Amino acid sequence: MAFLLDIITFLQISFSTNIFRINYINPQCKVTALQTFINPDNSQDLLTQQNYDYVIDAIDTLNAKVNLVKTAHQLDIKTISSMGAGGKTDPTQIKVADIYNTDVCALARAMRTRLKK
Repeated sequence: MAFLLDIITFLQISFSTNIFRINYINPQCKVTALQTFINPDNSQDLLTQQNYDYVIDAIDTLNAKVNLVKTAHQLDIKTISSMGAGGKTDPTQIKVADIYNTDVCALARAMRTRLKK
C-alpha cells in the first residue's frame, strides 16, 4: 500500500514519528512523505509521482485542502482528510464518514461547498 502525506504535521506529530508508527503497524506499507506546499500548479505532478493507494490530508488551509482532494479524486486516489478536530482531546469522538454525510464541522461544510463547484 502506498500513501502520500502532503502535510507539515500529521496529527501534530513529526513526519518521522508518523512514518515509524505506520511502518510499525504495517511493515509492508510504503509511506512517501512530502513536506511541500500543494497548489494547482504542482498537485497533478505530486500525485502522479508514484502509484498511491491513499492520500492523507491534514492540511490547514482550505484552498490547498480542496485542491489536493479534487486532484486525488480526478486521479481515482482515495483520500482521508482531517477536518476540524483542532484542540479536541477525546479520541473516542473521532468519526469516519463521507464528507457529504457530515453536518457539524464548519471546515467540512466549507469543503463540501467548494468541492461542489
